[in-house]
Amino acid sequence: MSKSYSSSSDTEDEVIEISDESHDEPTFERFFRPSGRASGSTSATGWHSKKRKKTSWVFDHFYEDDDIIGRVTCAVEGWGRSFSKGTSTTTLASDLTSKHRLTKGGAVPGQPIAVVENNFFKEFMHELNPFFNVPSRMTIGRGVDDAYEEAKAKIALVLESIPGDVALICDGWSSRIMRGYFVVMLHWVDENWNLHPTVIEFIYFPPPHNQLTTSELLLSILKDLNLATRVRAVTTDSGGEMPPAMRHVAAKLNEEFDAKLESDWHIRCVCHIINRAVKDYETIVKPVVEKIQSLLKMIRVSAVLRVAFREIQVLLGRRNIVDVPGLDVETWWNSMFEMVDNCFLVKDVFESMCNKEEFTAALGGLQLSQTDWREIKAVVDFLRPASALTTTASGSSYVTLSIQPLIYESLKTHCLSTIFRSSSSVFVKFLSSRMDISSSRC
Repeated sequence: MSKSYSSSSDTEDEVIEISDESHDEPTFERFFRPSGRASGSTSATGWHSKKRKKTSWVFDHFYEDDDIIGRVTCAVEGWGRSFSKGTSTTTLASDLTSKHRLTKGGAVPGQPIAVVENNFFKEFMHELNPFFNVPSRMTIGRGVDDAYEEAKAKIALVLESIPGDVALICDGWSSRIMRGYFVVMLHWVDENWNLHPTVIEFIYFPPPHNQLTTSELLLSILKDLNLATRVRAVTTDSGGEMPPAMRHVAAKLNEEFDAKLESDWHIRCVCHIINRAVKDYETIVKPVVEKIQSLLKMIRVSAVLRVAFREIQVLLGRRNIVDVPGLDVETWWNSMFEMVDNCFLVKDVFESMCNKEEFTAALGGLQLSQTDWREIKAVVDFLRPASALTTTASGSSYVTLSIQPLIYESLKTHCLSTIFRSSSSVFVKFLSSRMDISSSRC
């Protein structure tokens, strides 16, 4: 929305339109740039200019330094760049937004903050803008902290505006250097029945990770964000510390805030249940899975074998040429199934490569037998429903809580039907019984 301002300057000012949708770039905010004409003079159009006060949003971030006459200095801590008083607000705004964008760039995962002190980076920035003063990593770090506090304040306002109750998802994660973190995600439905998710906390969680430390951490988060009386349900993994921890949280909330939480407020994530059952299943099929992994590793590390993999597909008359299937990732659900499934789809390509004399030295000892491929087919057919159920339960655009019991029962039905199906092999029946037992224990 446009705003009009008065001015007390001695010159007529030119009206400029800029953005005011965010804190970085306000949209349709009107501010004025000195044009050099005397205040109160008549312009060529005959209009008499009025005195207008410089009230652009950019002046909230600059101040007049008594030690530097005729200049204004950026008030953002650590930036310290000064400009002439006659500098247009467009230039001042550009300087501010560039620093905010640089701070956001430093906060992107995988980008080290120290990159701003790299000489090549400084030279690159100088080529883009010779007048831009690249801040230090300490300054960027402070900017990231400020951005975090600002985002936290915004989330607090959003939480206050939620019309009804909310649900939580809690999970623990470990970084590559095995530092523990605790993540809390909030879900709610607005007045138009739209589902909204947001991460409300991602915090370092040092050991020990037991029921007491877990419950105390979650309670502190709920109290800090004034959510203690609004939480109706919490979903966690099937870790041993979670059930007693969530019972303790419910007891504390009922005692201190009369939250009226029942014992069924804690829900175990059905995806974790499926994942644990599949992990037990993997121990049985481990030998054949390891054979596939060894074959894939050998082909993927060799440029010659990767090229041959594509050429053989052409010779076999395949229309859709694909690359070598990727390896599975231990912490990614369904990745083992996807690896095995993708390999079975190019079974003939692997067999042709292993039978070629020129590749015998590299792949001869890795060739899979027909028995191995039959086991792979059994693994693929049995795990496909589990993969589909996991995908369904992982939806983010719809409420999955109501379908969780159906998903769980579907998995058990799939296991039991496989066990009692006469056409199922003894191998698959044994796998199904093990998976059914594993899912029942979760």
